[in-house]
Amino acid sequence: MRQIGKVPGTADLERLTDYLLTLGITTQAEAEGADHLIWAHEEDRIEEARSVVAEFLRDPQNPRYAQATAEARRLRKEKAQREKAIQKQTINLGREWNARPASPVVTFTLIALSVAVGVITHLGEPMAEEVRGSVSAVKALNSPTPPAIQRLTITRFVYDNQTGSTYYNPLNSPKSKVIPWEIWRLVTPIFLHFSMMHIVFNMMSLASLGRLLEGRYGPLWMSLFVTVTAAGSNLAQYAMTGPGFGGMSGVVYALFGFAWIRGWCDPRAGFRLGGNSVFVMLLWLVLCFQGSLGAVANYAHLGGLLLGAAWGARPLVWRR
Repeated sequence: MRQIGKVPGTADLERLTDYLLTLGITTQAEAEGADHLIWAHEEDRIEEARSVVAEFLRDPQNPRYAQATAEARRLRKEKAQREKAIQKQTINLGREWNARPASPVVTFTLIALSVAVGVITHLGEPMAEEVRGSVSAVKALNSPTPPAIQRLTITRFVYDNQTGSTYYNPLNSPKSKVIPWEIWRLVTPIFLHFSMMHIVFNMMSLASLGRLLEGRYGPLWMSLFVTVTAAGSNLAQYAMTGPGFGGMSGVVYALFGFAWIRGWCDPRAGFRLGGNSVFVMLLWLVLCFQGSLGAVANYAHLGGLLLGAAWGARPLVWRR
């Protein structure tokens, strides 16, 4: 925003700003004694705006300025209506907790399965301890692995009785049975959680975002989205740190990325995340990468965010 001129008094101020608005130049007035400084928002039209102001000051009673008032009033009314429509579509994740989209069956099923797995595995307690070939693995994997956990990790862990150590067969190893016989392992780490805070934060976020998007796009879409983004975010984490990880947060960040970008680029989506919600989610992502919150599946977070955002940005691609 830059200054484009000064108008003496207030009598001519409204006519000038109305006329500038009809030209597509939005302005802001600032009182300076008895005069008003005029500032223009459009940086690429500053010289044009200054020329208009200079011409106006030479002949402020020209009828064309008075004729611009009705058109300016119409433009302001249309802008207010657009802003009101956008406000109705803006989603606050805190308020969304109390919303009631239709039949979020998949979302509630994911929550129920996660809670059930948490109870059966005792949330993977005791917590993180390094395992050979893996980082941030649950201590339970540093022993003969409990069957409930063993069936859900992205690849099988192998306990060596002679050395007392735990190893795993890489996904690309001939000994790995993940592809094609245990393909579910690409998804099932999302049900493993390793602390109460871990599961509570993920389930609350899943409930808010999942109900919003499943209510909008339906259970089949939700099932496909979760499957694809769970596999993608899990593979991203596995590629960077090995198989000792779990949690729904990769899917949560995928849902967030989709809602954020789709709401921004497609007015027909019917929703838009509020600025506070976006800020909190991105801040949490940065804090986790910074390391102050302990061992976190950061690459699952980032992979999920990028996958969801890319999925949400499809309308931009189609327009081109």
